[in-house]
Amino acid sequence: MEQKSRISLPCLLLAQAQVAFNDNAARFILVGLAQAVLPEEHAAIVVSALAVILILPFVILAPVVGWISDRYPKQKVLNYALILQIGVMLWITAAIASRQLVAAVAGFALLSIQSCIFSPAKQGILKELVGAERLGVAAGWMGGLSVLSILLGMVTGGLAFDRLAEASGDPWAGALQATWYLTAGAAGAWLIFLGVRRTEAQTSEPFSPGILVSHFTYVAALWRERPLRLAALGIAFFWAFGGVVNLSVIQIGRDLHQGQVGSVSISVVLLFIIGIGMAAGSLAAAAFCRKRIELGLVPIGALGLMAAIFTAGCVPIDSAAFRPALFTVGFFAGLFTIPLNAYLQAKAEDARRGRVLAALTLLVDTGGLAAIGLQYALAEMLDLTAPQQFLVMALPSLAVACYVIWLLPESLLRLSAAIIASCIYKVRTIGMENLPKTGGVLLISNHVTYVDAVVLQLACPRSIRFVAYEGFHKTWWLGWALRILGVIPISSRRARDAVRSVAGFLKQGEVVCIFPEGQLTRTGTLQGLRKGFELMAREGGAPVVPVYLDSLWGSIFSYSDRRFFWKLPNRWPYGALVNFGRPFAPDDARAMEAWRALLDLGEESFERRPELQEH
Repeated sequence: MEQKSRISLPCLLLAQAQVAFNDNAARFILVGLAQAVLPEEHAAIVVSALAVILILPFVILAPVVGWISDRYPKQKVLNYALILQIGVMLWITAAIASRQLVAAVAGFALLSIQSCIFSPAKQGILKELVGAERLGVAAGWMGGLSVLSILLGMVTGGLAFDRLAEASGDPWAGALQATWYLTAGAAGAWLIFLGVRRTEAQTSEPFSPGILVSHFTYVAALWRERPLRLAALGIAFFWAFGGVVNLSVIQIGRDLHQGQVGSVSISVVLLFIIGIGMAAGSLAAAAFCRKRIELGLVPIGALGLMAAIFTAGCVPIDSAAFRPALFTVGFFAGLFTIPLNAYLQAKAEDARRGRVLAALTLLVDTGGLAAIGLQYALAEMLDLTAPQQFLVMALPSLAVACYVIWLLPESLLRLSAAIIASCIYKVRTIGMENLPKTGGVLLISNHVTYVDAVVLQLACPRSIRFVAYEGFHKTWWLGWALRILGVIPISSRRARDAVRSVAGFLKQGEVVCIFPEGQLTRTGTLQGLRKGFELMAREGGAPVVPVYLDSLWGSIFSYSDRRFFWKLPNRWPYGALVNFGRPFAPDDARAMEAWRALLDLGEESFERRPELQEH
């Protein structure tokens, strides 16, 4: 059982990747077949119809599949969905063998229904398999593999059809051979998924006919919670944006090759470049989300997405810059969407996560249908080329980027500071088990440099709200950043206000940090502690965790050499150790005991310095 727990996540990721691969490979096989055997105007209708069919079940069946995902163990739901996929692939293969394109398209509709059942369960099971702490990383891997599989499916389906059709001289024979390979892949995915451990149902709610038409009920429940609503709208925008880009790239292949055999190959290569970029962006987002879900990536991704799609619209499609621009579109798309997905899954309650994800799917696919209509209007009614369509899409991208920056200035500023600091400091952490995972916590730390707050945040998996001298808030070059970051001002004249503010944030379950020495050390040693933190802890009812910062004395932001800043760094990157000590209960936190605890942490940290471990 323990072995199965270890392999559950890899088995899930591989199986869901195969489902994404099959859906898109089958779609592009049918796209190529339609363009090869039908007149051009009829083929264009089939291409658009396949895009609609891929999305429509997610709109119609969203409440039902959400209820199924919550009502039954998600492992069982996924298992039966994979068995269904094998049967549907046999249907499509038989239809192509009979040269019945309509029956093959009907089989593709069943494949979309299977994918619709699979989707909320595969996302909802993540937290059950890995827990909340690793959810950001797992979501990043799932997102990256999903996108890579989608694009591999497009490329493999399109290229396989073109190559096999050319080799056999018969489009039907080429499509038949390709679908046999997909059927074998579906069977392999089911065998791999058997390694996923069993899970439990999250609710016992019985089925009722009202569930069939509860689309707006699910969306309304999602809409009432502002954080979930904003995350869902961001994800929906991304997939609508991606739908327009996807169809515009298919148009490039059709325009360059006049819809003959080989046009699909051009389109899927360009889509594959976008997909590689998005997989890279998703994995980069997963790396940033190792310790916590970094919403600061969202505005960075939005800005980059806008700039990249504008660049792709400005350069000729046959130039050397076009393909790197498409890769960049994909990369920033990954940075944009992965944190939002992880945040939504983390915030949704366990008992209704499946329905929250179903409501998200409904929003996403409604946007996808709108994207199909928008791209059709741009291409057929306004007669715009694909690069011109990219320029049109840059406008809503700019609007979204501005809105996201307005919503998340604190997350953006924190992440930007962390990225810069991580280039300067190499931070190690010990004693992390002493930091409570939830609830209010008051951190008390020694104060060595002007960037202690940034170093602490790099080490801590939870977001920290800091307390700083009130005078810093009044400086024009720093005050705006402190206000955005929600730093709590403190002064001797209004100490009681600071105590109430800190206590209030602690009661709300936040992590607050204060430097009780009251000023930066001028000698590199620990100074006496002021007692204000004692009252903060008692009024906030939160434990006090002492934290020691070691090896920072001597960096350019410390007072070594009797000056700040105006000195060269001793080494690059500068090593630092953050040592979290055992917590004090709120009523047991006393300045003298905390001072001794910090001295003990300092001794332990000194003994762990790398230079003392050498021969």
